[in-house]
Amino acid sequence: MKKYSIIIPTYNNCEKYLKPCIESIIQYTDMADVELIVSANGCTDNTKQYLFYLSTVVPNLKAVWNDEPVGFAKATNEGIKLASANRIILLNNDTLLLERDKNQWLKMLDTGDISGVWSQYSHITKRRFAVFFCVMIDRKVFDTIGLLNEEYGIGGCEDIEFCAKAQDAGFKIDLNFDDGSFPIYHAAEGTVLDPELVQNWAQVFAQNEAKLASKYAA
Repeated sequence: MKKYSIIIPTYNNCEKYLKPCIESIIQYTDMADVELIVSANGCTDNTKQYLFYLSTVVPNLKAVWNDEPVGFAKATNEGIKLASANRIILLNNDTLLLERDKNQWLKMLDTGDISGVWSQYSHITKRRFAVFFCVMIDRKVFDTIGLLNEEYGIGGCEDIEFCAKAQDAGFKIDLNFDDGSFPIYHAAEGTVLDPELVQNWAQVFAQNEAKLASKYAA
């Protein structure tokens, strides 16, 4: 069993995001130490061909394929279900690892129940949460509180809810890198702000905030 499972949900933009992301993982990671899980949903570009290529160069590759877009949470959950490691990394496809020694980024993240590289404050839950563009979560957290809530559809707010549920269950969230010291670049909302992939993102996010508020607002 590998110590780490890296899960990347992806929806098109193979050349722009997915390839550079995975190339940076390969460059700064001993791939014999990890399994890489790509969960593709609704991809109509060359993602499938790229996954075939990856299967020849990445020793521990697993792939999930959905013909239709299923949203961030569901695509991520399907990757989590395939993960064999106890330490699970959720990584957006619009990220790039930056130069460090091999596996240093994994060691930096490997600190607790949940460890994120960036946090924000939720005015709904009244607490900080790890933004899920790059986060490491111990399997026992999923075993205790379940997977990401898929009712948020395309995405947005599932990370806020997950972190709140984890804290309520007694798990610790380590937020050590809000100073920008973690070696990663994030394009930020690379998929949902692409009008060819997602329409009316602001409206979708507002609806998801309303769903979250119905559970946590006083």
